[in-house]
Amino acid sequence: MRNQSFTLTYQPWLPLEFASWATLEWQRISLQSRIAEWKRHLAELHLDFDSFCNDVILDLGCGPTGIAYFLPAKQSFGLDPLAENYEKWNGYWGKRIQLVSGVGEKIPLKSASIDTVFCVNCVDHTRHPEAVLREIGRVLRPGGLLIFHVDLDSPLRRLHKLVRRRCGILHPHSLSYDWLLRIVTRKFNVMEIHRDPEAFKPIWRQMKYEAYWDGLIYRFTGSTRFVNHIWLKAVKFQPS
Repeated sequence: MRNQSFTLTYQPWLPLEFASWATLEWQRISLQSRIAEWKRHLAELHLDFDSFCNDVILDLGCGPTGIAYFLPAKQSFGLDPLAENYEKWNGYWGKRIQLVSGVGEKIPLKSASIDTVFCVNCVDHTRHPEAVLREIGRVLRPGGLLIFHVDLDSPLRRLHKLVRRRCGILHPHSLSYDWLLRIVTRKFNVMEIHRDPEAFKPIWRQMKYEAYWDGLIYRFTGSTRFVNHIWLKAVKFQPS
């Protein structure tokens, strides 16, 4: 029933999500640029781009540009509510992955079947973030790796949600830094936490978003209420 609730709740904007990808604006970025960006994010977590060759990986909310399309891996799954729609672009970047239609609250894969899960810009768009983290823990093998990115809320983001209703629809929860650590550390040993500096360049394209001002306030105050764009590397606990 929870899975059905998610689908019904998000039905109004799922077509909009697909329509945004159907504009093909994302195809303007080259394969080399995409790979360079993913390499940068992994390097910031002290991971090598080619270190997943023997892994079964899962990319949650993969869309048509997720890391699974680029990363060398033994087997690559991409989970997305719009997986059937994205199949038309599967292989666009030169690599085909196994697209799976579904939501993070109920991942249709076997327990302990995945070596590495990538959850990038995904959990803050779901209806039940804690359920998503539980499911990630279920499908990961003991000692498996989680690479996680989330756009956290701040007082400025919450104000943005009040002003722009669509922002609130796309980000239905107010996720904080304390929430993130509390939820992740239930099943994972957090190895690295990194704050993406590229999100806070002093150019108009960045300054028009509240995330830029979050970053500026955080630099001056150190308040975790204004931490945003968090990247995290964590390992699932081994059974005792």
